Amino acid sequence: MVGRIIGAEQDELLTVCFVGLAVLVAGIAEEVHVSDAIGAFMAGLVLAETTVAPRVRKLVLPLRDTFAALFFFTFGLTVDPGDVWSVAGPIAIAVVMTVMVNFLAAIVVSRRSGLGRVPATNLATTILARGEFSLIIAALGTEAGLDERVVPFVAGYVLILALGAPILAAQSARVARLVPRRLVPDPG
Repeated sequence: MVGRIIGAEQDELLTVCFVGLAVLVAGIAEEVHVSDAIGAFMAGLVLAETTVAPRVRKLVLPLRDTFAALFFFTFGLTVDPGDVWSVAGPIAIAVVMTVMVNFLAAIVVSRRSGLGRVPATNLATTILARGEFSLIIAALGTEAGLDERVVPFVAGYVLILALGAPILAAQSARVARLVPRRLVPDPG
């Protein structure tokens, strides 16, 4: 039924319909004190089961990317760089723990797969910079009344990993020399 209601022939009209549906459901969710993001997610789940879903997916991707960029831009506007320094200690601890856990996971996978130190290091460094979703959670948490320090903490954490991980990944052969051979023996 939803597919017939929203299933306009023209792409422009279909775009207006699914954006309108997402905003409507998000607004209703907000009114009943549920996250508007959850409401929009539920609308997406409903549309996923319709015959227009492939067209909607094709049309929504450029909008998703645009709005994602706007979200991160807006998030950046809410962060006071001075506040990031106030949580520098916890950020440093979280970054070190993340690097250690990623390397531990990569070592386990590499040992089980018979890979050497360089592939282990490649794996560990390429999965480091994956914290953008944390920004969304931090924004939602702050709106819900969580500690205000969550936003600068997550912003600093994600920024350090987003900048540091590609550098580590590019230098993974050098970084691999720091991994003891007893942890990841080089194959044959």
